[in-house]
Amino acid sequence: MLKTTDGGNTWQPQYTGVSNWLRSLIFIDQDNGIIVGEPGIILTTTDGGSSWMKNEQPRLFELYSVSSFNNKLFVVGKSGIIISSSDMGLNWEFRSGWDIEINDILFKNENEGIAVGNDGFIITTSDGGNNWVKRESGITKNLNAIGFNKRKPDQYWVVGDSATVLFSSDNGITWSVDFLILLVTENDFYGVVVKSGFIKIATTNGKYVEKRFSGDTNWQQRGNFSISEDFFDIYADTWKSDFGLINRTLLVGQDGVFCNFDQESFSLDTGHVQGADDLYDIFFWENNLYGWVVGKYGIVARTDYVIANGIWSVIAQMDVNALYSVIFISPLIGYTAGTNGSLYKTANNGYAWYKINTGVTNLLQKVFFINENTGWIAGVNGIILRTANDGHLITSNEDRISSLPDKYFLSQNYPNPFNPSTTISFHLPEPGFVSLKIYDLLGNEVKTLINEERHVGEYSVKFDGSNLSSGVYFYRLASGNFSETKKLLLLK
Repeated sequence: MLKTTDGGNTWQPQYTGVSNWLRSLIFIDQDNGIIVGEPGIILTTTDGGSSWMKNEQPRLFELYSVSSFNNKLFVVGKSGIIISSSDMGLNWEFRSGWDIEINDILFKNENEGIAVGNDGFIITTSDGGNNWVKRESGITKNLNAIGFNKRKPDQYWVVGDSATVLFSSDNGITWSVDFLILLVTENDFYGVVVKSGFIKIATTNGKYVEKRFSGDTNWQQRGNFSISEDFFDIYADTWKSDFGLINRTLLVGQDGVFCNFDQESFSLDTGHVQGADDLYDIFFWENNLYGWVVGKYGIVARTDYVIANGIWSVIAQMDVNALYSVIFISPLIGYTAGTNGSLYKTANNGYAWYKINTGVTNLLQKVFFINENTGWIAGVNGIILRTANDGHLITSNEDRISSLPDKYFLSQNYPNPFNPSTTISFHLPEPGFVSLKIYDLLGNEVKTLINEERHVGEYSVKFDGSNLSSGVYFYRLASGNFSETKKLLLLK
């Protein structure tokens, strides 16, 4: 650890007494500070870092990030662990810990929020995320998206795999299944939008479904049956413009496909965003016609709906495998999040972005803000991050320079255990020959995933174990002078 007393011009080393990986650091004042790291390392100081005291209470967990809010410390880590301390790190209280993928998160005010994930997972909070309560959904399907209409604040809709639709009228405490009497039961639902008069859901095979809350309240299927791509997100609204009212439903999805559905003429215009692959999230600024989509390979596209006639153009590309969520808190200021803990901010309509260091390497599925200061991010392994100061995560500094990795890193495969496939991610800080291989318990090589030159960057590789028997295996990454081995478990 290094310390500066002249604004960063010079730095002096500080002895912490440990050799572990230290992931995050914060000082409450010039004397009192805390460091967290792996595995389960917590260090505190009361003399400006001259000496450090080790606390091993949460030693079984990998700790990724520490923040301070209202005189309290919060630490998050692997498997969704959240712990807090009210006495400067002497004693810790567990807040949450779910080894599960969280796919969506939504807050309707600074205190009340909801998150959903795989295997029917639903949690709610009434104190800004300090404490979460697991709710019984009654199903085991993966839940992918949350729908909410601020005019009906007690109601939530949740959609998921195999045409799952859940509804709650009591702030997410109890849930009922809304069955679709349609030939879409094999389709997965990925996006949902709820307005005063309707609910619309993005689904697979070039279709979406909708239901009106008055008149004919049966579910209806819409779409262009010549389209085979899956839709991953949906947006619908009535906009006022110089050309009159515009009633449109917009969808984005697989292979860069986008669709504009005219509610008046029931016509569906389709196309592909030039230069884009899969598109995962769409956002329009309220009462405006500016829209943004993000997707695979860090693509960001934008439209000025009336002027561009609904055409999308790629305006930026981040150096990440994928961006999964985008939100704007004004026509100029926005955030996007994705793989390997990546979070970016823009202040000029999305044409230029800079990186914010989240302190985690989890895949981040959803970023959500309720105002210009307060926001949350959710992702795999139950990770939930919170900011209360305009997106600047208290635990880290914004990095306006390169987003390329500065050191080697091999992540734990996900999912694990797995059947039959799993994903292995790693970082390369320098170009070179890379070897990534799978071995059995006896050390026999059973699969070569990579054996070639690679450039600097972040990579994800899919491993298919269909031809292997259940059991423990190992994967080893080697490049230059770096090598690391980790264990994975195949269960059939």
